[in-house]
Amino acid sequence: AGWGGAQVVAGPVIVVPFKTTEVQNEQVDGRTTSRTVEVERMLYISPVENRVNTDIKPEERKKSIYRSVLYEAQVTGAAKFELPADLPRFGVNRERLLWDRAELRMGASDSRGLTKGGTLKANGSALAVQPGKGPGATGGQGFFAFLPWNGAEPLAVDYSFGLRGSRSISLVPRGGQTSWEVSSSWASPSFSGAFLPEKPTISEKGFKASYTVDKLALGQAPVAMDEPGPPIIDRGVGDS
Repeated sequence: AGWGGAQVVAGPVIVVPFKTTEVQNEQVDGRTTSRTVEVERMLYISPVENRVNTDIKPEERKKSIYRSVLYEAQVTGAAKFELPADLPRFGVNRERLLWDRAELRMGASDSRGLTKGGTLKANGSALAVQPGKGPGATGGQGFFAFLPWNGAEPLAVDYSFGLRGSRSISLVPRGGQTSWEVSSSWASPSFSGAFLPEKPTISEKGFKASYTVDKLALGQAPVAMDEPGPPIIDRGVGDS
């Protein structure tokens, strides 16, 4: 109990509701009529920079003739957020953002592995972490905190959490530039995914791997009104 399966880590991402207007068409007595209504949508703000460190401690278990590898990973990271100066070009007016309901979200695809809790800090101040509301990339699993930020100044976010899993661990890059440092005592890793590590070192003592993914390689806007869903992953021990 308390062990997750193959884990996907995603985030952090900031989510802010905002008001906008839409034109809706209706059929009335065989005629099409249009009306303008106010609706609420979500703005997803990606980090301009995200540096992640993951230390993986594997554990081999045997049951009868079967063998499985479980792990405990410690994930720590630091991200920087900035609201784009040209936000109206993305179809959002800053004045219509509902900052009092802003959320900071972090994801782990199998929340059973979040047995040691997690921390989120904004500009050095600890936030009250709550379960659920992870990013779309982890199917909504993970944790979040309400965020006291109004987008006027850059925001520094620090996060840390323990994660139990099995078979593989993957990170979903997002935003400006994502850097991922992975280390483990596991001596026979495999690497797969859309991005591969830069010159990993592997020995009988374990492995170290470094990933760097730039925004141009991702092709993602810094803000969006739609949230990407879970990725399709070719499983490996040190996926990206």
